[in-house]
Amino acid sequence: MINEKYITVIREKTARMQALEAQVNPHFLYNALQAIASHAILTGRKDISRMIEILARTLRYSIKEGGLVRISMEMEYVNNYLLLQKMRFEDRLSIKIEMDDRTANVMIPKISIYTLVENSILHGLEQMTNPIHIHILTAIEEDHLVIQVEDDGPGIDSKKLQQILAGLDDPHWLDKPNESIGLKNLYSRLNLMYDNHANMYINSNQAGTCIRLILPYVKEDGKVCTEH
Repeated sequence: MINEKYITVIREKTARMQALEAQVNPHFLYNALQAIASHAILTGRKDISRMIEILARTLRYSIKEGGLVRISMEMEYVNNYLLLQKMRFEDRLSIKIEMDDRTANVMIPKISIYTLVENSILHGLEQMTNPIHIHILTAIEEDHLVIQVEDDGPGIDSKKLQQILAGLDDPHWLDKPNESIGLKNLYSRLNLMYDNHANMYINSNQAGTCIRLILPYVKEDGKVCTEH
């Protein structure tokens, strides 16, 4: 029993140390990026400095404590990510954002809209040489928040789409880390937060992919609101 208790204590301390390391390393990286950006300015490389500053802001948001953020903050994070992608892909990427003003202060899980946008970049733009257009929409319909990200990329073939949809409700998705982990992680987080009242709809064909989230409307204080 003494030996088992000793092992438990060691494991707890190891877990705490790993958690601390996970917090320290991103902060170190953020500070390093700021230093590199300063050096880039001094040497006249303003383009590199700009990219590093955007990356540093993106990193700072990702390590920010708290699981819920206002949509306005999430969209600022998404815009920073898209600025980096525009610098990378230039004219091959175009973006349209329609954000209902009423959604600006609605609380959502951090990095949720980003996950959908990243999905369009990874499985759309990076899989083709043609230009791609991404349309981001937030709106309030009745007593629900609607978030939609649509692209005109190559789309997902029907068999793969069925696998993704089936995998969303697979309780063992963590055992298959290489299969649409971003969408599965997001769907799991949404259902934990909204007590299984979150819906994710994925439509895809050769004309592109559209992912639509239908979520309860959550106020800044974290309470679910059924009236606006």
